[in-house]
Amino acid sequence: MTKWRKLAVVLIACGLWSAVTIGYIAAAGASGELLVRVVKITMAHEEHARFVDQISELAAENAFEVHVVPPLLDPTDIPIWMWRRDVKMLAIPVNDPNILDLRYDVGIYANGDQPLPMGLVDRFVEDLQHRLRHLDRVTFTIIK
Repeated sequence: MTKWRKLAVVLIACGLWSAVTIGYIAAAGASGELLVRVVKITMAHEEHARFVDQISELAAENAFEVHVVPPLLDPTDIPIWMWRRDVKMLAIPVNDPNILDLRYDVGIYANGDQPLPMGLVDRFVEDLQHRLRHLDRVTFTIIK
């Protein structure tokens, strides 16, 4: 395969991934889901498997359904969708050229007509921080 074909394959894969991510975010807003919190998490690339394990444990302990999307090209490019009747969480890998570490943005959405208690949201964020605090070079930035 020529270098140009490889480049075309990579660009198409990136475009498809962007369309899926943007499509989910747009669908979340259109379906009445309200983004209530965003947490940016960075960590060493070597910690990716432990990150996925901890997110999956958090989901299981809080009665979430979980969908982990297999990576297309990069083994750390794994989005994780978690949902239950009242809340959805979406962990998206972010390719940020300004940092060397792996970054995920975790969005927490109110799902449905009932307001989501902010105490519950705070508990999810605290639990996430507690579970991930031992990862190498982990940082948390709470946006909203």
